[in-house]
Amino acid sequence: EDLGPAKSSPTHLKLDDLGNEALFVVVAPPPSELVLLSDVLEVLRSLGSGKGKRVLWIQDWSARARGAAGGSAECIKAYYDLLLHGLHSVDPQLMSEVAVRWQGEAILSGPSDYWTSVINAGRQSSLEAIRGALGEEENLDSAGQVVATIMHLGDVLALAGGRDVVLCSGPSTRNLNALAAKHAESYGFSAPQIETTEPLSLRLQTKGEGLEADTQILVTDKEMDINRKFKKAFCEPGNLNFCPPLNWVEALLSNFKMDEFVVKRKEQNGGNLEYTSVERLKEEFGEESLHPGDLKPSLAKAMNAAMLSIRDGMKKADLKKAQKKLDSYAKSLQKKKK
Repeated sequence: EDLGPAKSSPTHLKLDDLGNEALFVVVAPPPSELVLLSDVLEVLRSLGSGKGKRVLWIQDWSARARGAAGGSAECIKAYYDLLLHGLHSVDPQLMSEVAVRWQGEAILSGPSDYWTSVINAGRQSSLEAIRGALGEEENLDSAGQVVATIMHLGDVLALAGGRDVVLCSGPSTRNLNALAAKHAESYGFSAPQIETTEPLSLRLQTKGEGLEADTQILVTDKEMDINRKFKKAFCEPGNLNFCPPLNWVEALLSNFKMDEFVVKRKEQNGGNLEYTSVERLKEEFGEESLHPGDLKPSLAKAMNAAMLSIRDGMKKADLKKAQKKLDSYAKSLQKKKK
């Protein structure tokens, strides 16, 4: 059982640089060998929905405790450097209004207070409560998961100290945020409000089909990668129930702020089609007046145009190094599977 609420004023990390105004906090996705463009778009969607001071919280030290990206500090930093590049490239205006905070840097500004708060969180949290805070498909099988969970409680306590806070995340961390909100409330702080967003469905094949690197659009994809992936994307004529290319057109029109999406067709096939919203596109695709053979190459061309700003920035030395680091890690994973 939980040991109950704290009896005295809590020791916690002070984040004075964030001021006392209400915070809308989005926790960055956990790092891996692949930086998905869909993750970039999900983070931007979440940040864009927030009110008050928007904060992107990067849990780099927690990721290392969990063993994410092989537990390598260099790989974890490489992932987040590329994620941030994607965020700033796709929506620089929004990101100019976001306070990006790295967990590790914040901890080093007050390590004694932070680790005291984490130790206290561990004393108050039962193993059963920690197990219940994991994602639906995650089993508790390592001490690193326990450490990362109570570090999250310490993070939220620091963010909630003297402020109103909204925690925005996907379904996989809903229970974790609920535990953190309860923990903050036990110290007399206002319980953070929890907002859950549904993940974007942008995988190019059905779940379980193909490798992630081949079925996801990546921040690091080159023109030939985009062309190849959309050519092989699942796109059954008239099927509106599962059609990743339609979802990507919607993402282009909304997240990349494209004025219109143009499907190139020969005059004998009816000529070009122009869409300013996805509704008419879906209608005509469902009626089969728009064929996958016309949709997919036009989408690949539009996607490559939208990614120009991302690719231009990838020429910088630090991002080239980050990509090389993740590529090496990805190759090491493939070798282990053989």
